Amino acid sequence: LWRCSSCFGGRVLCTSCILSCHQYNPFHEIHGYIHPAAALARMSSRWGCSLANDFGYFKRLSLQEAGLQVGLGHDGDFCPKSSPSDSFKMTIVHINGQQPVTFRECCCEIKERWQLLLEYNIFPATDQQPQTGFTIEMLEHQRTFSLRGKTSLYEYYQALLDLTNAAEGPTQYVYDQLRGGSRQFRGLDMRMRAGIPDATAPLADGVLCIRCPACPQPGVNLPPNWEQDPLRQLHYAQFLGGDGNFKLQRLAKRKSARHDL
Repeated sequence: LWRCSSCFGGRVLCTSCILSCHQYNPFHEIHGYIHPAAALARMSSRWGCSLANDFGYFKRLSLQEAGLQVGLGHDGDFCPKSSPSDSFKMTIVHINGQQPVTFRECCCEIKERWQLLLEYNIFPATDQQPQTGFTIEMLEHQRTFSLRGKTSLYEYYQALLDLTNAAEGPTQYVYDQLRGGSRQFRGLDMRMRAGIPDATAPLADGVLCIRCPACPQPGVNLPPNWEQDPLRQLHYAQFLGGDGNFKLQRLAKRKSARHDL
């Protein structure tokens, strides 16, 4: 028996039903029912305690353990040229934690594996036989927490591990891969925002910067005859700050040492 915490209602389903409901939602948080006999043996071997014979519980498991395989390259369906032997396993980090996922390879040989993963909003840790991937939703989620909450990447990943399994701990530690992947994602995102489609093209100085919309820019926000304005140096002056500190706290601080910060 299985139930999903991400789906509305959290109905208890059999294995075939839970797989059919999550063929296109492979990152949901599901829990599998541990039979009383298995729970008794597990508890007794781990903590040396005895439990009632009718004691059973739901434990967080992965859809991979339920037998789910996700097809690549054909809108989530299996490639007609593929077979079960063409499957491969990856560790996927999502906003609800990290989990193992089994994918079915596309055998059409049109796109590489990392390209197929990007089509499904999975950012691979490498382009050479990736074994770890991060959902785009998680990377954007982490960036928002970093900007708004000042949460470091390490603390964010530790929170994901707690969401995965706070009691037993993770089975795989992929913080180093996440650190490199988040940097690559931010770099590619800045290129896209700057209108640079080529990820390998050399960058000139300042091309990724966003110009201040309030600063005068000829041909953008200035009138056609702005150069003929006698007060153009006053009306269209541009102010530049070398260090970006526009508040200048403690600029004229007191001379007394006891007032120094």
